[in-house]
Amino acid sequence: MSQGAERKTKMNQVFRALEENDIEEFHRFLTAAYAEDLQYGIYFQAAFATITDITTHLINNLCYVMEQDGIIISSCSLRMPWGPNPGPEIFPHLGWVSTRPEYKHQGFGSKMLDWVEQEILIKQMKAPAVTLGTAEEHPWLIRMYEKRGYVAFEKRRLHEDHITVYMKKILRP
Repeated sequence: MSQGAERKTKMNQVFRALEENDIEEFHRFLTAAYAEDLQYGIYFQAAFATITDITTHLINNLCYVMEQDGIIISSCSLRMPWGPNPGPEIFPHLGWVSTRPEYKHQGFGSKMLDWVEQEILIKQMKAPAVTLGTAEEHPWLIRMYEKRGYVAFEKRRLHEDHITVYMKKILRP
């Protein structure tokens, strides 16, 4: 399946690459999806992304969404080691992993991650591993990623409001 190809599943779910004409809708989606994190005092960059930030992000990274009935309900981006904002190691780095508030805690984020890991990282890129960063102070994200096979390997204070925990998952031993 090519990067821009769609894959349909049950309930009219479509996984696809984000496109330039999606930017305004995606901006509204990110603002809503990251609102919960603000309640925890965690200010992820995506929560404040402007249209310009999203456009730059789309130009420099691979960005994917899951839609249901034409509505973006989950997203995930991949920053590449050779790009302008690489992760901490020489592997693709997950970012902007989010789900629309009314769909949270129903497994949609996991479906999004499963699709990116299997279809993009393993099948297309043949990536041996993937990394991500999350806030140590977040009440449930680290445990969620650990259940998915991610292992913490480093902590850094990159922002005043939280400590970033870097995690890695081996995809191809």
